This record gives sequence, structure tokens and C-alpha cells, in this order.
Amino acid sequence: VAGSGFWLVHYFIDSREQRQTYETLAEEFVLESTQSVPPEAGFSSPSPDEAGEEPQSSPVDAVDDLEAPSRHDLAALAAENPDCVGWLTIPDTGIDYPVMHTPNDPEHYLRRDFYGDSASGGTPFLDRRNLAEAENQNLIVYGHNMMDGSMFKPLINYLDADFQAAHRDIFLELNGKQYHYEVLAVVETSVDSPLYRYTELGDAEKESA
Repeated sequence: VAGSGFWLVHYFIDSREQRQTYETLAEEFVLESTQSVPPEAGFSSPSPDEAGEEPQSSPVDAVDDLEAPSRHDLAALAAENPDCVGWLTIPDTGIDYPVMHTPNDPEHYLRRDFYGDSASGGTPFLDRRNLAEAENQNLIVYGHNMMDGSMFKPLINYLDADFQAAHRDIFLELNGKQYHYEVLAVVETSVDSPLYRYTELGDAEKESA
């Protein structure tokens, strides 16, 4: 019991420090001249559940070609850490994080923060099969389902129709551009699903083979 209590204390202290790290990053690297995404309204209160912390894919589907200038200084972020390729924001959910990409070491940021230090919540990262670009790809982004409601925990709420209707907009910044996505459907699945073989939009027949 004492061991479990110590682990929980460590977990929540670690999680609080990670949240502060990402909030600081968001403030330091945001480009004040761009207003294409409304400011975050803070973390929503996720429905409690006992789910583990396995990575979850983002329930997004592109519905238009709307682009805007990047809201964050991606070049400065890459200068700070070249593994950082983008930024993911879902307004009013608390999801407002850098996106990493290390195809030669796919899960490098599974338990590391933006700076490479040990962190239970890790940092969202692209699937190794993806290129760090939005066009002609089905992008898969992984993030933890944390007990304190951070990282990708709020995605569980998309199973609720009212929440989905109120949080349809998703913004992904890559290569100096901000792409606007809208949630069209939500599927609860696992990494064993055929969906995880589908990364190339241009060759669905090959992907299903």
C-alpha cells in the first residue's frame, strides 16, 4: 500500500510538471500575429474510467483544404529540438501539444517530454510510416491516456455525441502551415485494427492487400 501511494504521488507530481512544460512551450513559441485558432479554454473534465495508458490515435478526418499560417513558430521549436515537426490543438479540450517524429526510433517519445527527459505522459508523436507532411496521407498521432486528464485522455469523450458535436474542429500545424480538420466519425479500436495499416491516401487498394 505504501508503495502504491508513493507511485501515485510521483505520478501526479510528474504529470503536473509535464503540464507546466507544455503550457510554457505553448506560450513561448506561439506567434502572436496569428489568430487562426481561438485560445485554449483549459482542460475539460473527462469522464472517469479505468483505461490504461496505451497510445490512442486521433479521431480526425480531413474535410477541406483550408490552410492558414502556422500559429506556432515551428522553425524555432525545431531549432530547440529537431524531432519536433508540428503542433496539435483541439480547442477547449486541453489538447495543445507539440508533435514529434522519430521514424528510426518510433516510440522514442513514448515516455519522454519535449526535451528528451523521462516523463510518464510522453509527447505526442507521428507513426513511423508517416512523413512529416499533411498531403496525401492518413496521419496517425499517438498520445497517452493519462489518469489526470492530460495528453489524449479527452479523446475518450468523443464517444459522447454531444461532446463530439461541440468539439469538431482539430488543428494540426506542419511545415509552416496550419491544417483544419473536422471530426466526421469516431471509432474505438486497437493497434491490431486494419485501420493502422492505412497511412497512404493515394493507394487504398494496396493498403488493404
